[in-house]
Amino acid sequence: TLVPTMRTPASPLATLPSGSTPASPLATTPAASTSALLLSAALVAAASRSATWPPAAVRLGLATLTLADIRPTASRQLSDAEAALAASREMAVERWARLVRGKVLGELLGLAIAVRAPCSGASLVLLSHLGFWGLGAANARVDAAAEPAPLPPPLAKVIATADAVVLSFAALGVLGPTSGLRAAGSVLFAVAAAAVSAEAVKKAAVARRGASTLRTGAVATAQDGARRTAAPQMTATTSTTVQTEADAAATKIWAEQWWPLGFAAHTSRAAPVAVTLLGAPLVVWWDDSAGAWRCTLDRCSHRLAPLSEGRVTSDGCIECPYHGWAFDGQGQCVRVPQQEEGSAPCRSRRAAVLALPIMEAQGVIWVWGGGLFESAAVTPPEESGPALVDVLERPGVEHSDYSRDLHMDWSTLCENVMDPAHLPFTHHKTISRRSKAAPISFGALENFSHTGFTAVRQTAGGPGR
Repeated sequence: TLVPTMRTPASPLATLPSGSTPASPLATTPAASTSALLLSAALVAAASRSATWPPAAVRLGLATLTLADIRPTASRQLSDAEAALAASREMAVERWARLVRGKVLGELLGLAIAVRAPCSGASLVLLSHLGFWGLGAANARVDAAAEPAPLPPPLAKVIATADAVVLSFAALGVLGPTSGLRAAGSVLFAVAAAAVSAEAVKKAAVARRGASTLRTGAVATAQDGARRTAAPQMTATTSTTVQTEADAAATKIWAEQWWPLGFAAHTSRAAPVAVTLLGAPLVVWWDDSAGAWRCTLDRCSHRLAPLSEGRVTSDGCIECPYHGWAFDGQGQCVRVPQQEEGSAPCRSRRAAVLALPIMEAQGVIWVWGGGLFESAAVTPPEESGPALVDVLERPGVEHSDYSRDLHMDWSTLCENVMDPAHLPFTHHKTISRRSKAAPISFGALENFSHTGFTAVRQTAGGPGR
């Protein structure tokens, strides 16, 4: 997939400096996680003693929702907020931490109330969510490295709307004018909680499979390196980089391109970031001394440890977390702590790591992929440049950036978007209608080559290309 997989190294629990306001004991990651677990158990026990089934359904639904979604989300947000506070005490970071802590405290209070009054407690849990979004959490969000990580407004709106709908069910279970309506509200809440829990479990399973795939790939990489009789040539293509048996012309189409890795505003400048591009593990970091992004293979030339798990030094180099070897933005090994003091850094080609040309344009980080392929240009031509959007260069033009993770192979996506015949059926009542299905004719192919082709397409809506 061309969508990068970002990974931020884990940070220790934040230690508040003197003079700062301590958080509530419950609003720390271990305490909140344990409290949510205990309250879930209390809800299940209370459900087993419920005299009627609607309150039992609400308690069980809320317990399931807590274990599948509320508890993991709260733990992740608190952990990131604590790490961000350890990295920075800026007002924006402290505001995000306060919002997260307030939401978590509201959730825990709601869960405690739900043990005795299920729909009332569930309503308070969801009110804490709506208050969280209403106070601007989507724009205030920061990551563990204290870098801004705002949530796309459409996504935040969807989440808040879903919370409001589920809240209406819980409120009906409390405020319904008749016992029948209150029972209906309880049932609707329980069903909605079960649906959200199932979706959360599904997403967690997908994430675990992705993590397992990355770990398997790392092990295979290490085993492949161990089987080599000579040290890997890090300036040449190796078994973990992209390989192709296509003809040279087709290879150049893939290799000699500027590839987008991610948005600069969403990429940490405080720590290395791991990115997977076309199957190749890369690491990107910000060289503050040069004011530029750097990119190399995410693999130390010494023992193949992931450089993304290391750190960026004050002179803009990336330091391996295993033995401390340091590499500059050109991939050269500039520091080996185990060498005697005063000796020159190891300048052997075998000690270097593959560095890729990298640049930032229109807020996107781009990397030249030639070094990942055999027989391809390692450096871009002078006239070469990324695929920019001309209109963004006009004065007064504003835009917003967002990204999506698509759990599919790139070829599946390309095949889908080039297939106009599926629109009336797959997207019936959204962007098309079954009644719009019609013959599609193409004219003669023009400019046909390994780079693509042009053809006139005739549909009921008129000609297009």
